[in-house]
Amino acid sequence: MNVLRNHRRRIRAAGIVWLLLSWLACGGVPPAAAAEVATSPWSPDGVEDFTLTERSGKTRTKTDLLGRPWVACFVFTRCAGPCPLVTSQMKQLQEMFGTRGPQLVTLTVDPAHDTPEILARYAETWGADPEHWWFLTGDQSAIFGLIHRSFRMPVQETLGEDRKPGFEVIHSTNMMLVDAKGRIVGKFNATNPDEMAALHAELRKVLWVFQLPAVNASLNGAATLLLLAGLGLIRGGRRTAHKTVMLTAFATSIAFLACYLVYHFYAGSKPFRGTGPVRWAYFAILLTHVVLAVAVPVLASITIYRGLKADWPRHRKIAKITFPIWLYVSVTGVIIYLLLYHGPAG
Repeated sequence: MNVLRNHRRRIRAAGIVWLLLSWLACGGVPPAAAAEVATSPWSPDGVEDFTLTERSGKTRTKTDLLGRPWVACFVFTRCAGPCPLVTSQMKQLQEMFGTRGPQLVTLTVDPAHDTPEILARYAETWGADPEHWWFLTGDQSAIFGLIHRSFRMPVQETLGEDRKPGFEVIHSTNMMLVDAKGRIVGKFNATNPDEMAALHAELRKVLWVFQLPAVNASLNGAATLLLLAGLGLIRGGRRTAHKTVMLTAFATSIAFLACYLVYHFYAGSKPFRGTGPVRWAYFAILLTHVVLAVAVPVLASITIYRGLKADWPRHRKIAKITFPIWLYVSVTGVIIYLLLYHGPAG
């Protein structure tokens, strides 16, 4: 009886954790975080939408940057002032964090001169990773407006006697940290070593959460193997081993749910960029996955409760419903991860 009561307590505790994490994911913002947002000099709506051209010739928008933190800076290629120092700090971020770091975004403040071709040569000189360090150009009024309105940073073209070679534009040397939801969270002066150290520390603090999608996929994969093992064990009449494996599968799925909610609380949703038939397939899988995933904690809890209570007829009856749904959710969780992060335009 004590063992049974302990198992019931575990199931109830898992349910409480699930509800708490659901509350957090749905907007339970700590008071300190809410106060910080309220006093921020930047819009709580985040960076405005934009459409600019990357050095590769591809069009890039704000949507392309959602789902991961990014760092933006402002330079121009013929700059004789601090631009090389700013770019060297971006280069250091690339070397320090690699592909697991923030997306790096360099905005030219001299778009009339800095065409995609010129930016491509400039990027090559600095050894910029084409996937993780973008160089954007476009209409000058659009770029200046974006810098003024969203980043709240100064930028101005010099005219008349003040215009000298290499000093065609006056601009900020700040590097802007933007979160995965497109909200600006800080500015760090590239010419100040202490502020650069602070940026590095801030990135280390926030980037851990972006390892969670891979963890989630691993947990879903583990749950799949455990479910299949549990099925094999019960068919072989090994009831005790079956119980142990299924309880482990339940704990694994709860761990997945916790990691999933934590990730989406901090990072929001990563947009799927695939096109054509794969896009329709992705959203069809995603829709069925999400709908059925809501039922898994309830169905699994009832199934486990009846099994621990030795109510075998009712346990077997609901297990025939729970098992295929649980297995489908676990398998499709891995598929969604592969399509979203390693599929077309992932």
